Amino acid sequence: MQKITGSGVMVFIKHKEDTLVLLLQNIRKKQLVLMEPGGNQEVGLSSMSNALKELYEETFAGLSKSDLDEEHKVLVNYQYLCYAVYIKIDDLNFFKEVMGMNQKILQMANSRSLHSFNECKGFNIVNLKDLVNVDFQYYENDNNKIPLHIRTQVSLKEFQAKQIIQKDLTIQLPLFSCSLDKIRIKNPKSPLQVLNNQYTYVIH
Repeated sequence: MQKITGSGVMVFIKHKEDTLVLLLQNIRKKQLVLMEPGGNQEVGLSSMSNALKELYEETFAGLSKSDLDEEHKVLVNYQYLCYAVYIKIDDLNFFKEVMGMNQKILQMANSRSLHSFNECKGFNIVNLKDLVNVDFQYYENDNNKIPLHIRTQVSLKEFQAKQIIQKDLTIQLPLFSCSLDKIRIKNPKSPLQVLNNQYTYVIH
């Protein structure tokens, strides 16, 4: 079996009647692209642990989960594992505020040691229908077309092929609820320490 070099999490969001996708803004080859939370495989971590770490760090400690389902993943290019999770968010604006505030605090702290945050320039919450209409190529926002990274395009198409994304764009996964909690980072050397007592969403 080929070595797994990275892993991540595609976050599908149920908001009222819509299915949304959380995508992060990254600069790759000097171009802004949208990607799911994910990154290179860290030595000593399982693919799932690595994906969960990326989810927490790349969403500015905005989302955390204790585990992922091994059934709900796809393999991209024989080397990247993308897990999927489906969450219900009632107050989308507050969810954006929480992530946005954490992002601002991390930007002000300007920590060079948090690589995943330094890669991530922001986030978009995108209607899945808009992505399907353009074959997952790009997201159009204010007349700007932001391309989806090829890793993300292939992951979404694989979720479609696996029928996790249904033809009516519902998501064939267990629907998790989220609750707000305070961030508590006990390690004083952690670059996320500056977020203590800020809010995080716990998926359960």
